[in-house]
Amino acid sequence: MPRIATVTTLLISLALGGCLATPLESSWVAPEPPNERYERLLVVGLADNAQIRAAYEDHLSYALSEFGVEARNGHEQLRNKEWRSSRRLRQASARLGAEGVLITHLACDEHSEPSASPSLHQIGEQARALASYHAHVINDIDNPEYYAQKRPLRLETNLYDAQSAALIWSGRSAILQPDAEHTTLSELTKATVQRLHQDGLIGKPADGQESP
Repeated sequence: MPRIATVTTLLISLALGGCLATPLESSWVAPEPPNERYERLLVVGLADNAQIRAAYEDHLSYALSEFGVEARNGHEQLRNKEWRSSRRLRQASARLGAEGVLITHLACDEHSEPSASPSLHQIGEQARALASYHAHVINDIDNPEYYAQKRPLRLETNLYDAQSAALIWSGRSAILQPDAEHTTLSELTKATVQRLHQDGLIGKPADGQESP
């Protein structure tokens, strides 16, 4: 099967709740995260397919609501192609009074070798600010060769502070396979949100856990 067709199958499988591989594999937290946990977020999925964008956002928002987070979906707040503009994302988050912007997309893994610490992953310079990361992802998904290359695919989710636009948290799934028979998008996004909670960014602290 051609690589583009395989990726398309995976994307549709994601959107429709089909079977995937395994949940969140690694996460990264800023050295100096905010003192307060995030209670209101703008959730944005990045993909050319509107159905897939909406599925990313709907599943994440539902999972976030279970931790008391007020999440607003990009496909409900951004008109036409406004999701392609980081300036529009920041304007929408300001209009909503959101404290952060949560961005997710299907990313080609640049590093095929396992990391020394499987619970962590490296953060490139372009990911450290919302504008540069957003532009980088848009450039990738616009490139017809991006998904055509035979590289591993992962669902990557980044949280940016709405005021500073700085990266606060990043999480990635294990490698996704279109023909796997384990995890649905609902379970994958739930694992992502649970890690956000475990890392102290959302929800009330668990018993015995202090606020950051």
